[in-house]
Amino acid sequence: MNYYIGIKGSNTILHKAIKFNDKETKKAEEKFRRYGPAILFFSWLPIIGDPLTFVAGLLKYDFKKFTFYVFLGKMFRYVMTVLIAYGIIN
Repeated sequence: MNYYIGIKGSNTILHKAIKFNDKETKKAEEKFRRYGPAILFFSWLPIIGDPLTFVAGLLKYDFKKFTFYVFLGKMFRYVMTVLIAYGIIN
């Protein structure tokens, strides 16, 4: 959902609310392209996870890549949760 909101509001949010100019937007896009997979892997983290997915939408990060890396991150979270719970129970 945050990704979609980011895509639909990208012009308004980046240029009017945050006051990004085209040069700053391009620089942010380059950084996100370089570190996007690593950043999106941590989308499962509380508090910072939602803004990470929102930024991916703002910068129109490839949806297939977005889905893959967010899925990996969330899967990691749930596997760790099950392993921890299993360790506590036994």
